[in-house]
Formats: sequence, C-alpha cells, structure tokens
Amino acid sequence: FPRCPGLRKKWIAATRRENFTPSKFAVLCSCHFLEKDMDRTSLSCVRVREGAIPSVFSALHLQPKPRSNRKHRKDRSETQKNPNRLEDSESERLDIKSEIDSESERLDIKSEIDSESERLNIKSEIDSESERLDIKSEIDLESERLDIKSEIDSESERLDIKSEIDSESERLNIKSEIDLESERLDIKSEIDSECERLDIKSEIDSESERLDIKPEIDSESERLDMKFF
Repeated sequence: FPRCPGLRKKWIAATRRENFTPSKFAVLCSCHFLEKDMDRTSLSCVRVREGAIPSVFSALHLQPKPRSNRKHRKDRSETQKNPNRLEDSESERLDIKSEIDSESERLDIKSEIDSESERLNIKSEIDSESERLDIKSEIDLESERLDIKSEIDSESERLDIKSEIDSESERLNIKSEIDLESERLDIKSEIDSECERLDIKSEIDSESERLDIKPEIDSESERLDMKFF
C-alpha cells in the first residue's frame, strides 16, 4: 500500500473492506490492477505505476466468505477436547502473518531499492544529457567565435586591400602631378629657348640692319665731302 495518505485512502476504498486498516507491510496482488497501471520496463521486477489505483475486483472477491457452522462446531469441539490446539493455531497464524509481513517488508525494501536505482539511472541520464548539452553549447560558442574571428579577418583583409589601393592611387596621383609638372617645365624650357632664339635673331637682324645703314652713311658722307670740295 502506498505511503501517501491520499493515495492510501483511495486504495483502501477500492478494496471495499469494512474496518480495514492496512499495516505498513500490507500488499495488494497485481491482478487487481489494469495492464496500463503496470510498469514492466524493469528486468528485475514488475511495479505499479505512480498514482495507479486498483480497480479489478471480482464479485466473488467482494463477497464475504460464509462460515461453515459444521466446521465451526467441529473446531469448537476439538478445541474443547484439546485446548492447546487453539494456542497452536493462533501461534501458527501469527507465524504465517510474521512471514507475510517479513516478505512484504522485503518486497517493499526491494521496491525502494529498485526505485532508488531507477532514480539514480534517470539522474545519470540527466547528468549525461546535461553534460552533452554543455559540450554542444561550448562547441556552438566556439563555432560562433570562429565565425566572428573569420569575419574580422575578412574585414581586416578587405581594409588592408583598400589601404593598398588607396596608397597606390595616391602614388599614381602624385606621379601624374609630377609628370604634368615635368611636362609644364619642358614646355616652359622650350618657350624660353624659343624666346632666347628670337632675341638673338632680333639682335642679329638689328646688327645686320645697322651694318647695312653704315655703308650708306659712309657713301653719303663721302659724297658730301666731295661736294664741299
């Protein structure tokens, strides 16, 4: 019988026995339970599921057993003839009850051991599952960390490439400016050379014109001199 007071009262009510108070070692046969109320998962024993209530009772079981008057008279006569027989019967009954109580206690202890073993097995499974989930969580965190690191590395590489491109672009711009400045200087040099050449040519032309005018002046001077004389 269950130790829970509420469930114990339901079991007592289900047996339909008047003035019945089960002892702490009292048991009930499994034939009084439905198949769905039985737990047959254990290899060592069959247990009643938690919260199950006995519901299978035949009409014969519920009827009180009629007592035979003849047997009662015979027992009484034998008791009168042999007064020690009653004491022996009572002692035998007490011995049988003690054996039943011992067996019931043994079964209760075995049931408690099985329940504790099952509880430990369930706890072990829960611990194993918890450890598995912890390992999975660590793996997921490590995977997420690696993904983030990979993204950071990719972004860093992209920035490095962009920096190199910017540096190369800046270098090309500077080179272009240098080329333009060089070209400008070349053009200016050519212009200066051309100006210098033109200046020299102008001087030459002036000198040449001056030389051309001088003979004329000499001729005119000579003519004047002759005219004077």
